[in-house]
Amino acid sequence: MRNGALILETGKRVLLNKAGQPVLYQFYVPAGQFQWSNPDGTQYKENGVAVGVTQAKDGVCTAIQSRNRFGGWDNTFTYKGFDLNVLLTYQFGFYVYYGSKPVYK
Repeated sequence: MRNGALILETGKRVLLNKAGQPVLYQFYVPAGQFQWSNPDGTQYKENGVAVGVTQAKDGVCTAIQSRNRFGGWDNTFTYKGFDLNVLLTYQFGFYVYYGSKPVYK
């Protein structure tokens, strides 16, 4: 899911549905409010049914997340009964999914 922002005054998190429209989420729901709501305060609905934003239906692939290059080097040094093992690994050319970092407003 794509993040829109975090509204500090209300504590509501803004997520974007698959169409790119903002949907507000709040963990604690006071009486008369909704956990998932539109920016105008009405309950968020799809086709007349109250639903939430989920990764399965609203997730958007923005980049390839598999690495292009990876590898490593391993060696063991032995001296008078002592062993020292060195392992170096590398990977680059990939994107990391970090969807939980909101933008604060």
